[in-house]
Amino acid sequence: MWWVSQPLWAKTVVVTLPPLGALIAPFLDDNDRLVVLLNQGASPHGFEFRPSQRMAVSEADVLVSVGTPVDVWANDAFAQAHDQGAQWVRMTDSASVFYPKRGLLETSPQAAHDHHDHHHHEGEDDGHIWLSPTNASAFLNAFAKHWSVNTPQATAQRLETSLAALSSQVDALARQLSPVSERPYLVLHDAYQYFEKHFNLNYQGAIQLSPMIRPGVRHVLELREKIASNGIQCVFKDPQFPQRQVAYVVKDLSVRIGTLDPLGHTLWPDAEAIRADEATLPYARFLQALADGYTQCLAPT
Repeated sequence: MWWVSQPLWAKTVVVTLPPLGALIAPFLDDNDRLVVLLNQGASPHGFEFRPSQRMAVSEADVLVSVGTPVDVWANDAFAQAHDQGAQWVRMTDSASVFYPKRGLLETSPQAAHDHHDHHHHEGEDDGHIWLSPTNASAFLNAFAKHWSVNTPQATAQRLETSLAALSSQVDALARQLSPVSERPYLVLHDAYQYFEKHFNLNYQGAIQLSPMIRPGVRHVLELREKIASNGIQCVFKDPQFPQRQVAYVVKDLSVRIGTLDPLGHTLWPDAEAIRADEATLPYARFLQALADGYTQCLAPT
């Protein structure tokens, strides 16, 4: 078998999650290599490296992670590669929006729409910070600073184009989501508050705090009461996890089941799919898919 090596000037970038790859893809040249560790079918809960992935990390020029417990499984391997000379870019280093973890049920309308940011507290915050458009914009700027060492002019142009695409997409999504922003809903897994709070959506609770822990009978009864009394018309599931817990909660109730994908696996099963995405900024298409999930399920019956 013949192996085609990269040109000497080409770079290998390893990212933990698909949305991170979707943010940096516009900066890469055709000869650069993108590796996504958490491909379709894998979960951040209990992730284990394959030998080929460990090799990619050891050969990487740039490593990209969220920097929260969501991808803590990559820290040891990334730290070792960083010690050997690889750059390591963490989203937490540039992010400005952090929210504390929530309980299973919102207890007041004010809590559902609380927009006060606070300083990052490791382990206490909701780790899904890549779902914040504000954090995504800051990360684009931070990554560009690392990448511009090699191609400053091209990087500056790509950054400007990416930021403009993100801003335009966010404005369009605000208009799209406004008609359904007050409609209450539940989620299987509480992963979306950075997106929800940016667009003023009306989250009412989650079926489970952890995908690894089955909800108790008391909590299921509370959820069913909330669905019946609060006019909740949609419960969102994640494609990464079985639907049976959602089906258990909504059994015999008049409620829709929608899908939200916080990892982008339905858009990009692997790194090749991200590189093949023709969007100006693939991450903007990720935000669009989330918005479509909300509007389709929350639209008037």
